[in-house]
Amino acid sequence: MNRRQGKLIALCAGGVGLAGAAAGWILAPAAFPHAWLAAVTAWVGWPIGCMGLLLIHALTGGSWGYATRTQLVAGMSTLPLLPLAIIPLMIVLPHLYSWLRPDVATHLANSFYLNLPAFIARIIFYLIVWFGLAWSILRALRLDEHESALERIAPAGLILLAITVTFAAIDTTMSLDPNFSSSVYGLIAIVEMGLLALAVSIFGVAVGGPSDRKTLRDLGRLLLALVILWAYLDFVQLLIVWQSDLPNEASWYGVRLKGGVGPCRGAGRWNAFRTALFRFVGALGAAIVARDGQRHGSADIGRDHTQLVAGGAAILDKLWLCRRIRDVGDDRNCGGASAARATHLVDANPGATRCPLGTSFPRNMNRRTSAPA
Repeated sequence: MNRRQGKLIALCAGGVGLAGAAAGWILAPAAFPHAWLAAVTAWVGWPIGCMGLLLIHALTGGSWGYATRTQLVAGMSTLPLLPLAIIPLMIVLPHLYSWLRPDVATHLANSFYLNLPAFIARIIFYLIVWFGLAWSILRALRLDEHESALERIAPAGLILLAITVTFAAIDTTMSLDPNFSSSVYGLIAIVEMGLLALAVSIFGVAVGGPSDRKTLRDLGRLLLALVILWAYLDFVQLLIVWQSDLPNEASWYGVRLKGGVGPCRGAGRWNAFRTALFRFVGALGAAIVARDGQRHGSADIGRDHTQLVAGGAAILDKLWLCRRIRDVGDDRNCGGASAARATHLVDANPGATRCPLGTSFPRNMNRRTSAPA
């Protein structure tokens, strides 16, 4: 299968997913907002994470960055799809966030931050920063001295990315519960984005052909470190919430672990277990790649597919964060077996839309992506 055929298949798959998402919006309007939010917040980790990894490599160097630069630039180039994905979210905002209701907003101490004008202004600011950084990176890659150009914009770019990603995570997912607060929430989102971007890039490297021993070892170790860091930060947040036992914090996990009613009872615990299992398998796969890089200098492509498990865990985490509130808050979604099946289909279709369309969007770009001589 050549590149043209692959892009055509990806576009067709994305079109089918988009049609399914539209049908879900019509047939299950109560389920669609949270499903689309989960899909968008999971997918945006790919271009933003690619951007961050490009800037990190500009400061640190290493063969891992040159081996994955083509994949990282391609992932970052899907960022123009984000404004299109935000449009449905703007339409369904009242169904997502309780702080938009006047009866709830009047009792919130943070209503100066959680209000519609401020929310929209921050989203516009995030988009301006992200598109500006993407343009700066692509412009730097066109220059003759592209390495030094990237190095000049990397410090300020990483600071801007860290700040905007932190507040974007707070605005989009943490504010689903306006009473919950966590000082580590933004850092978890940053690591999750880097993990997803690196997992997809390693998959692209594996499909493109075997890499040298040192590159494969570096990629495996880096992915392993990100998986461990992500799991550690998430566990620390859970441990602190459990130890503090404060009602406004404990409810964040309680509503997700309890699951829904009827046929959906216990689904929250099952989704949490699946996310934890995917993280473990992702860490194991990263260790295998690092070990094989040391021993053989190459790894079987089929086994390299396990790196996608790490990215799958990031996607499942978003579904777990967004979906449980909907199931508990709206009994109609769990009123029967058919409704439960419809909920799962609505969850799947937005994700099926974003990934293929994002894959088909990058084009062959004339960038300098090789290591300097």
